Amino acid sequence: MLRKTFFVASLLVLSGCVTNGGAPYTTAGNLQEKGLTPMSGEEVAAFVTNKTLVGEYVSTPNAQIQGKTTRWMEFFNADGRSDYQYCESKQSESWNCAKNVKGQWKITDNQICFKYKNSAIYGRCFHMYVEGDVHLLVATTHKASGYLRARIYKSMEGFVKEAPFSG
Repeated sequence: MLRKTFFVASLLVLSGCVTNGGAPYTTAGNLQEKGLTPMSGEEVAAFVTNKTLVGEYVSTPNAQIQGKTTRWMEFFNADGRSDYQYCESKQSESWNCAKNVKGQWKITDNQICFKYKNSAIYGRCFHMYVEGDVHLLVATTHKASGYLRARIYKSMEGFVKEAPFSG
């Protein structure tokens, strides 16, 4: 009986490693278990309007970020336009900040939604949570829906472009 229990427990552990590669994916449910709730649309709009946000992407089962560091910045104009830039760096390499797109943002049903011109990223929406000094974006659409997709660790008034985005 002890062998069967050990065998079943081993299979459960191994199956967890196979399904998520051992990565600690965070879901909306995980955040809610911590007592966090999504921000209201008004709170999100007040947080982003006329500000530059800087953050990093987080791996999900359908969007793996392994072996590299990511950074993104986005300026949210009050008229709904946005300016997004993405950088990545593989271990011991310099930053590659080639992706820079113009887009639009809006608040819909307490979610922040984005559309970008000339980009595969079109019509993505997120709930925003706050944990300490960090704002968290949980996808509500597409493959990453229900998963933490990004952490916002800096908010600056106006359009600000600093390293690594400034070159």
